[in-house]
Amino acid sequence: MHYINKYKALKYGRASTFTPAQWVEMLAAAPTCVYCSRVFGADLKPTMDHVLPLSKGGAHTRENIVVACLSCNSAKNNRLPEEWAVY
Repeated sequence: MHYINKYKALKYGRASTFTPAQWVEMLAAAPTCVYCSRVFGADLKPTMDHVLPLSKGGAHTRENIVVACLSCNSAKNNRLPEEWAVY
């Protein structure tokens, strides 16, 4: 997952300083989805979400990435969190 997002960031000409080690640290520190607060487990997998999507000028950096469940990340798509909440 990390390499796909890094590739997309470079494709869009965005900053890409996020490392796999940072992702491991985030997973250890965030056992729940940032959007729905469900606890990750065998039935709920964590995914990497860019708060400001790469397609809208976001960067692949620690400050712009949160841990979200697959269903929330997919539903949010390329919206900002505020846009998705209204949706």
